[in-house]
Amino acid sequence: MTAAGVRDLVTRLCAAFEQERDALATLDAATGDGDHGAGMMRGFGRARDAVAELGDDDVGALLVAAGKGLMAGVGGASGALFASLFLELGKVAAGARTLQADHLAEGITQAVATIRRRGRSEPGDKTMLDALTPAAEALRAHAGAPLAEA
Repeated sequence: MTAAGVRDLVTRLCAAFEQERDALATLDAATGDGDHGAGMMRGFGRARDAVAELGDDDVGALLVAAGKGLMAGVGGASGALFASLFLELGKVAAGARTLQADHLAEGITQAVATIRRRGRSEPGDKTMLDALTPAAEALRAHAGAPLAEA
């Protein structure tokens, strides 16, 4: 995935969270304050703006910018947890012009460690780790493969 692909991905994620804002709010209201949809939409809006403004082809720098946008825009623990994924991916892909499957596998693995520590959770606790952990394992199983194949 090139820098243009990263920008497109963040833009599409922003649009998806905007579309699902009310559904996320309804789900969050069952156990919280109902602001998760608005917060995620706001955070991905900041992430979208950050990657659009960064005139760089370094995919790592773009992913870090997206993570910082999420951190600034999403309140509470969700901001730090979702931002961790982008920040760790950005660290692993620093200086790269193309995001490879190996970057993604290592970045997700690092994000899982960070999220476990920050969220004080483990796989099986019904958190985002239940999706990220097997994703990292599947990507590692395709080491060296093109990103689309992995």
